[in-house]
Amino acid sequence: MRPLSPRAVASSAVRPLCVALVSILTALPMIGGAPTVAAAEPAADESACPPPEVTHHYDTTELAVHVKLPASGCPSREHTMFTVSASIARSDDFADYESIERTVTCGPFRSADDRGPDEPTWENFCEVDVTLGHPEVETIGYGIDVGYPGAASARNRTVMLTCSSDGETAACDEW
Repeated sequence: MRPLSPRAVASSAVRPLCVALVSILTALPMIGGAPTVAAAEPAADESACPPPEVTHHYDTTELAVHVKLPASGCPSREHTMFTVSASIARSDDFADYESIERTVTCGPFRSADDRGPDEPTWENFCEVDVTLGHPEVETIGYGIDVGYPGAASARNRTVMLTCSSDGETAACDEW
């Protein structure tokens, strides 16, 4: 049996098979029932550390993404410095990938316990913006990936878009 050519591997018919194979191979260690070690501390409450709000705006020249991560009330985001990253990857079945990433460092933020008795309440956020230009006419997929601190470990949020621009109008659908 001959190995697949690079062109065949990149084709839209073979790519889903490759993705499925990688997914299966990645899951095998979890299926095997690797020994577990009891956690030293109970799991942190993720509800105290909400995920970021991710908004996007697509027009005939660029895709702009804004990420707003609440810091107040989340112990892993208060009294410490942390990073938030946002990336945009542009690709279709026939073209090379194009991407851009931006990372910001935020904090340290005060907690509600630091507020004085006569001080008003506040809410802290960490924000990052990233923009990727594109041809005026296109129909293509975009992946937005956001990395941020959760209650006990790093977390990721991914938004997938299919966007189309005809040079005069532009729109995206999330999927």
